[in-house]
Amino acid sequence: MSGTKSTIKGNKPIFAQDTIRHYSINKFYEPIPLEFLSAAATSPQVLVMVDGIEAICPNLNCDYTYSAPNAKITSQKLTGNVIEVEGTDLPVTADVEVSISGTACSINEKTATKVTCTLSSTPTAGDWHVEVRDSEGRANPGSVAKISIPLIVKTVSPKADINFYGGTVLTLTGTGFPLETKKAKVKLDDQTNCKVLTATANEITCKL
Repeated sequence: MSGTKSTIKGNKPIFAQDTIRHYSINKFYEPIPLEFLSAAATSPQVLVMVDGIEAICPNLNCDYTYSAPNAKITSQKLTGNVIEVEGTDLPVTADVEVSISGTACSINEKTATKVTCTLSSTPTAGDWHVEVRDSEGRANPGSVAKISIPLIVKTVSPKADINFYGGTVLTLTGTGFPLETKKAKVKLDDQTNCKVLTATANEITCKL
């Protein structure tokens, strides 16, 4: 009982205590985290999370469905800076956009079976599908072969008098360079890293 003192006697007695449940302001149970719960939704729901907190959709009306587009690409090719795409039910609306690897392509011709356009700059190197899209979304790329964009370095300057202890800024020109500095990496043959400062489709500058 509270306030009662007793002495434990025996041969090397051991005393242990377990706290079954910590103190809480809730009278019965702690709240159940949302990740332990599931809603009685009959279709998949759009999930939103901000700073680790999951949003609630009380009316279960955050559902979505997929649909296959009618537009389908059957062939694609790049000749110089001109892209030619052939397909079926290709979009011909005013909001049609064409791009490859994120590089915009100015439309020259558009019909339900053929679209041609001219690139504004050299696309980023890699293997890519041409994206043809309008307000309804992207055309189905199908199983056509991707277009390969090579990565080419044409010049590096300076080539001589590079400071052994660093600080020299190098300028590289070429084609297929990424447009984001974080996607480009430059280093010398002796494994010295060169921190990328700027990057365009045709030029990269970095500092040793």
